[in-house]
Amino acid sequence: MGDEVQHGVIRPRGIAPGAGVLGVKALWMGNVEVGMLWAAGFDVDAATGQFYFTGSRRAHAISNSWGISYFAYDVGAFGADFESVFVAGLSLPGFLDPRYPGVLIIQAGGNGGPGYGTITGPGAAPGVVTVGASTSTHFAYVYTLMGMTVLVSGGGWTSDEIISWSLRGPAPPGYIKPDVVNVGAFGFTAAPVVLNYALYGGTSYATPLTAGVAASVLQVLGRTADPALVKTILQSSAVPLRYDVASQGFGRVDAFRAVSLARLRAGRTAAQYELVVQSNSLWSAYASKYGFLRRWQWCDNIRAYMLWWAGTDLQPRFCSLHVGVSSRVDGVLFFGDVPQGGSRSITFTVRSPTNKTVSVSASPRQFAVDRTLMLTRSLSLAPVAPNNRAYWVFTLANLTADA
Repeated sequence: MGDEVQHGVIRPRGIAPGAGVLGVKALWMGNVEVGMLWAAGFDVDAATGQFYFTGSRRAHAISNSWGISYFAYDVGAFGADFESVFVAGLSLPGFLDPRYPGVLIIQAGGNGGPGYGTITGPGAAPGVVTVGASTSTHFAYVYTLMGMTVLVSGGGWTSDEIISWSLRGPAPPGYIKPDVVNVGAFGFTAAPVVLNYALYGGTSYATPLTAGVAASVLQVLGRTADPALVKTILQSSAVPLRYDVASQGFGRVDAFRAVSLARLRAGRTAAQYELVVQSNSLWSAYASKYGFLRRWQWCDNIRAYMLWWAGTDLQPRFCSLHVGVSSRVDGVLFFGDVPQGGSRSITFTVRSPTNKTVSVSASPRQFAVDRTLMLTRSLSLAPVAPNNRAYWVFTLANLTADA
């Protein structure tokens, strides 16, 4: 990168200067799904009212700075809810059309931390790149140079920390989220002309930053690159921040390392050497555990919703996940459900993009049940109520009680 200087005016080139930005109107019920389909290269046949793939994507990466945290929305639990299943389907090549190459989706994980399991939909979906928020003190440095006093309170106010309100995993199905983190507390962004710039934050800020890095990777690999490859490059090249994986995922996105790894994968030279970690365990276990929910979502719930709100028909090629899904790779290692006293095995690959010899070591980690606590509650459903729910609030008292 670098800045362009014309007539004494500095114009920052920004991340992925060769990429274009396509704005899609959404964030209204019914528009989100239609907007993503349109960006992914779908359109509606005026004669039949059905969505069809046009043959080419309008966007090669979709950046979503929004999410669903309303409890009534998580039918099937986040990860198997309507929106998570929808974006997971969009990420899969061949799922909606045999010619469809899939699309890379970068998704904000939400600002519901610091509790574990605070990931929501559709950030809980496999296949998408879910982004959490890390810290940066660059804004304070800039303000100090401007003679302004910067007052901050609370812990974590150094660079490369995970901000307290960033989502934490795991996702309800059990796999790790977020995938990566990026600066979300805080950074500068464009503002109306009178202000020129302003501070912004949240996983909604970290997500487009990550999309910019993904665009840089795509510029190296080419537009036909598999979304799963781009995702694993972002994961494998991220910088660990000394947090557990449920807080940081693979770590903070590093543009230089990501592009270096992409260059090596493309057979080009790079100043930084990186490895790629890939496994089919996430998709394989997810397909096994949630196949029936995906079938209901795609061939009943999603299809009915599209007819109801958008007046269009979206018919997938398969109601269930097709056979090829189990071979889809990701950086996440997921064993699925392991019964007490049982075992599960998975395979993963550490891939060197060149003929350079590298040393890889792995150390075992054993998990044991410390104790169990069973909480029960009875409820009755009123005759006039179509549904009901019960919620437990876990506190220090009921989690440390003898059982």
